[in-house]
This record gives sequence, C-alpha cells and structure tokens, in this order.
Amino acid sequence: MLDSMALAFMGDGVYEVYVRRRVLELNPGSRVDRLHREAVKYVRAEAQAEVIKKLMAGVLTDEELNVVKRARNHKQISSKRIKSSKKGSDPVREKLATAFEALVGFLSLEGREDRLEEIMALTFGIIEEAESQEQDI
Repeated sequence: MLDSMALAFMGDGVYEVYVRRRVLELNPGSRVDRLHREAVKYVRAEAQAEVIKKLMAGVLTDEELNVVKRARNHKQISSKRIKSSKKGSDPVREKLATAFEALVGFLSLEGREDRLEEIMALTFGIIEEAESQEQDI
C-alpha cells in the first residue's frame, strides 16, 4: 500500500472531480464563480473533518479505518501541510481532512468504485445537511 501522503494526494484529485460533478449537477447553468463558491463548501478542511469523524463512527470497514488512522497520525502532516495552511488553522482538523483524502485515494487506487460511490454519497449528504442547518440559523 502507498504512503499515507501519496494516498491523500490522489484522494484530493479524485475528490475534486466528484465535487465538481456534484456542484454542476446542483447548479446547472451557473457561472464559474458561483460554481467555485459552491465547491469550496465541500473541499474545506472543516467539512472533510466532519465527514471523516462521522464515517469513523461505524461506517468504515476495519481496513478503511486503518487507512484513515494511519493518515491521521502521519508525522508529515503537521510539519508540511499545516505550516502551509492558513494562519490559525486547527492541526486536528487538518489531520482529519488529510485522513479523509487518504481514504478517497485508497478506494480509488484499489479500484473499489462501488464503495467510493457509497462514501461520496454519504459525504455529500453530511456536508449538505450541515449546510442546510447553517442556513436555518
């Protein structure tokens, strides 16, 4: 199996494609600036961290959970990604977001497309539910 950071690198790209497809489906005919604003809601570290926390609570298989934990605990995250992130970024949130990306990369590289689709459906549901609740406030 690849290094956790390589899995996260792959997962970042795969997730971006899923997000762009979702945003286009939900916002047909929208201008690119609107599409970008909508996509940001899905790719923010806060959103990814919330998703992985919920997935870790009984959705993931043991193998997937091991990938997530390995990525979350990877030493390189704190030394590179967080230093290059926004000032005041939460290191725990960044580690969880990286763990989410590693899961996506793992599923993609393993060819587990059905499981990836299932995880993406859950992911979008979690993020869109949170967004809906924020708008109700």
